[in-house]
Amino acid sequence: NAQLSKEIQSNSLSSNSVDKLVCTKLAGVAQEYLMFQRAESGSVNLEEIEDLFKLLNFEKGKADGETRWAIVNVIRLLRRYEKVHTELAKAMERNAPVGECISIIERFAPECDESVATIAEEGEVFA
Repeated sequence: NAQLSKEIQSNSLSSNSVDKLVCTKLAGVAQEYLMFQRAESGSVNLEEIEDLFKLLNFEKGKADGETRWAIVNVIRLLRRYEKVHTELAKAMERNAPVGECISIIERFAPECDESVATIAEEGEVFA
């Protein structure tokens, strides 16, 4: 992302960029939790997030809150787009070309159920 690179070079990250970075770093942990009801990997990503928060001078409470928000947000997105994720994983497993993967996203994403996002927002994320 060009905007993110520009912000990093200028040592000035926007809150939007921090949100995106943290969500991206936690996506694998969240997916592992959804699939196996536990997450054993991701310690390196969590350490990198902690380091980022230290560099940004976040107090512990603020850093913890940001991390919790990111996990809830990522789980909400993964649940909402579960069908896209499943079909995309199948395509990637058989080494489908990028064009086919894009087609899968375009075909299945509009069908994703927004009610899943509502459930997550109501606090049933880890159910």
